[in-house]
Formats: sequence, structure tokens, C-alpha cells
Amino acid sequence: MRILILSGHFSPEVGYQEVYWARELTRAGYRVKVLSTTSVSDSVKTAIGKKSYEPGITTIDGYEVERLKVLFKFRTILFSVGVKERLRVFNPDLVISIGVAKFMPFWGVI
Repeated sequence: MRILILSGHFSPEVGYQEVYWARELTRAGYRVKVLSTTSVSDSVKTAIGKKSYEPGITTIDGYEVERLKVLFKFRTILFSVGVKERLRVFNPDLVISIGVAKFMPFWGVI
């Protein structure tokens, strides 16, 4: 089963719920991919010492993280191009969307 976690911000150094979802679902034997942005949440920038992540794909604890560039940001709303295409290519059986107010799920349907 392929599971996609859609999260506007994904900081594995902090350990928010999406990090544990990805880690535990991978341990359970599922193929997990996290689709996020290069943006670091304002609330954790100081804690992790980063202003942004590099775009592209990395593997963490057995799951894949793909980060898309942010074209523009307004408060917590992030706009990235390519969400719909990544959804089509990965073709997940299940999508878990974290932080829907960041509008990441919206970019997957337009």
C-alpha cells in the first residue's frame, strides 16, 4: 500500500505528528512518501537553525521526502507548483493531509 503524507511544513528535527506518522507507517511495512515544501515554519526556524530546506528528494528512516519550492507564502498559506503531478505519479492508495489551512491539498486538485 502506498501512503502519501501531504504537509506544507515538514521538519523531522522537531518531531511533529507528521514525522511520527511517516516513521511508524514505514515500520509497519507501507511505502510512504511525504510531499512538502522547502519552507520552515516560523515557529521552529530558531529551534532548528534553518530558514529553508533544499528542494528535491531525500530518504529519512526508510521513507521518501520530496520538497517543492514555495512560489509565494501568505501567513501559513504556501503555494507550490507540482503537487498534482506528484500525486498522479506516486498514485497513493491513501493520502494523509496535515495542516489543511496551509492549502497544500488544494494545489493537488487544480
